[in-house]
Amino acid sequence: MEYLNAYVVGGDGSYYPMLKAFGYEITTEMEKSHLVVFTGGADVSPSLYSCAAHKQTSYSPNRDMVEQREYVKAKALGIPMLGICRGGQFLNVMNGGIM
Repeated sequence: MEYLNAYVVGGDGSYYPMLKAFGYEITTEMEKSHLVVFTGGADVSPSLYSCAAHKQTSYSPNRDMVEQREYVKAKALGIPMLGICRGGQFLNVMNGGIM
């Protein structure tokens, strides 16, 4: 079986078995990947979609900053992106959506 490479942004490695079951090997080099995966976690910062944070919103501005850089890089390289849970919300916001 020929494997594709997946570059995973964030997470604790818990998604690796699922990605491997779908034929992906995990790579640490985005440039060699066929897919960039944004994983679950804290909320996306409401400031990314020009809204005020609710008092119960829990987010990480540092994570948002890191993931924004990774998103811009993947987009420039033309690599498809997949979001799981928070990652899906992040991709929604990065493409002009709001939560």
